[in-house]
Amino acid sequence: MKNLLIAFVFCLCGTCLYADSSRTYIEMYNYGYDEPNLMTKDSSIAFFSLGFQDYGTDDTDSIIGNVRYFIGKTDYWSTSTGTTSNDPTYGFSGELAYKRTISNYGIFLGLGYRELYDDWAPKQSSTGHWAYDRKSEYLYLPLGIINYFGESGYFKSQLNYLIEGTQTSYLGYLGGSYLDTINDQSSGYGLDLEYSSGNAYSIFMRYWNIDDSTINNGLYEPNNTTTEIGFKYLF
Repeated sequence: MKNLLIAFVFCLCGTCLYADSSRTYIEMYNYGYDEPNLMTKDSSIAFFSLGFQDYGTDDTDSIIGNVRYFIGKTDYWSTSTGTTSNDPTYGFSGELAYKRTISNYGIFLGLGYRELYDDWAPKQSSTGHWAYDRKSEYLYLPLGIINYFGESGYFKSQLNYLIEGTQTSYLGYLGGSYLDTINDQSSGYGLDLEYSSGNAYSIFMRYWNIDDSTINNGLYEPNNTTTEIGFKYLF
């Protein structure tokens, strides 16, 4: 899947090289991951990301998209395995879509990829349980609409349909009967909302709701949600 993101970067940079609508940005946002009634991982300080986007304009059909790299730290809480704090978390994402413009609206459909790495091991929780690294990968179909207004203002709403999800739990380092385990996810969705008044900033919300994974090595990834709410500075 990493090759897919690399392809996104080259395609986006190529199509946006001479585009007035392309922008570099930084983000700061709150991150929250929740497995209902089981555990949470929430940002201990705001996550930070650096990215590049081109959402096009209201007068042309075009290729649009964005790429970003993000980093932060999370605190873990569980009903059965205690707590940990300041766990490094980082990753990247990319989207590429074709936008058809109708009046002041752009309707788009494309392909997206998101990877998040929870750099958790080797650490023991407050109850003595050993933590392990985790990698989350989503391949998805973004479908949405952009309402353009003013010189550079926009409101973007987007539905993300999960094509394929993969959760890798790096348990093998614990030895014994523990094995690195990959669980597949085939059902879930996401929502993205972003508003910019036309100045050099926007506010946004991103949300994922992923159903139970397949079972492998006696383990599965439970239904979970991820929520990100924050601020973007464009330059």
